[in-house]
Amino acid sequence: MIHVCYALYDKNGKYSKLTGTSICSLFENTKAWVTIHLLHDHTLTEENRAKFIQLARKYGNHIVFYDMEELMQEQREELLKWGFAGRYSPAALYRLLLMRVLPENIKRVIYFDGDTIIHCDIQDLWHEEVGENGLAAVPECSIFHGTVETEAKPICADGIVEVAKYFNSGVLLIDMDAYRQHSDLLRIGGEFLSAHPKCTAFDQDILNYVFAAQFRALDVKYNTFVITERIKARKVTASIYHYAMQTYKTWGGIDAYTQLFNHYYQQSPWYEDTQLAIACHESLLFGVQLCADLFKKVQGRRVVFCGKQEVLPMIQKYLAVFPETLFLNIFSQERNLDLLRLIQNMRQLCNKKPTFFIFIDMRFSGGGATISKNRAFSQNRTLRMVRH
Repeated sequence: MIHVCYALYDKNGKYSKLTGTSICSLFENTKAWVTIHLLHDHTLTEENRAKFIQLARKYGNHIVFYDMEELMQEQREELLKWGFAGRYSPAALYRLLLMRVLPENIKRVIYFDGDTIIHCDIQDLWHEEVGENGLAAVPECSIFHGTVETEAKPICADGIVEVAKYFNSGVLLIDMDAYRQHSDLLRIGGEFLSAHPKCTAFDQDILNYVFAAQFRALDVKYNTFVITERIKARKVTASIYHYAMQTYKTWGGIDAYTQLFNHYYQQSPWYEDTQLAIACHESLLFGVQLCADLFKKVQGRRVVFCGKQEVLPMIQKYLAVFPETLFLNIFSQERNLDLLRLIQNMRQLCNKKPTFFIFIDMRFSGGGATISKNRAFSQNRTLRMVRH
């Protein structure tokens, strides 16, 4: 049995689906039995709890829920004090309390941030060695393929942690017997942050302050930052991808890493309650090929092609053999985008069942529709609004 831990604070209602997508990717690629240990609070809704259970049952795995507000009442004040500072939530600190809530018979655990996609079998990570202090992680200098990002961190600039040893806490391999020796980690961390107010990475800086000297450095494949891979234009490989700095928000595009996220998102229970809008700004032929590939994953859901009247028959010719397909002209006679018609149709169709809206051959100059820059901006903003 492989034990995996996630921490969840879901005030805005979006992190359950991100965490669920991460867990789905883990289950899809790991043959061994897995138990998920989900550290949460009152922001986990009953609907999302049921979906987590549904997901685990689908793959024959197990999930255990830990209400940290009930289990850690004595630490609540510290969690509130440090958990709401900056862009961090209380969930970021829950991993500092793992030794207090996990059963003593659990000797090893993998911790994942919720914005990760596990595109590999985690058995390899599970069998890695840990450091002298029981921790293994990926150094940030490896993640960024250099030291520029890490050197700028106050904890390194002030000489508290060596640049080469500063690790990212989004993926951790933990020996629990060693970790249990640090039962006051939250208190120690709070005192450290009080003495070093410039250290704003909070949980990550705390973990580095305590563990950086003797942790074991893992290969970057276990914590690969998507933003770095996009800049380097690297291909997707068998790795653990970390969608840090909100780069997962590019849902619906044709970027390989967005497609990777969507691949697992579509297989999760959260996919049923959403609609996906895809804008194809390339040639019609490219768009048709993309749509043909997409149809393989549609699994009976309705697909609506939106475009100019003259291109819709061409789409019908290529894709009429697929079921649940509609073709919608969203341009007026003056060849301007009719936003009102588009939104009305989206609302009407989405109320009935999950629907794909595919906007094809939508170019705004040359042979395409004549739309001003302001109207094009309005259109893009509206599509994002409807999608969300």
